[in-house]
Amino acid sequence: MPGLIDFRVPPGSVDDELPLSALIYAAQGILFPMLSFNHVPDLLDILSQVECVREFSREHAKWALIWQRFYETRPDLDPR
Repeated sequence: MPGLIDFRVPPGSVDDELPLSALIYAAQGILFPMLSFNHVPDLLDILSQVECVREFSREHAKWALIWQRFYETRPDLDPR
């Protein structure tokens, strides 16, 4: 007899990245109200994922600035 909650995980959903807000929430759950030393490996994993998000954002921001400078110096090429 199936329960009220279906525990099957949809295929491919495990490969998706977690949203940054979920990572921060998980890190806060380990850090507060008191640091859980048993979960330090989990915290390190979460922080490494946050670092990947930071690097991704930094790279995209860099390219956005490059394109902005390109169009500022060449007003005749303005895509608008």
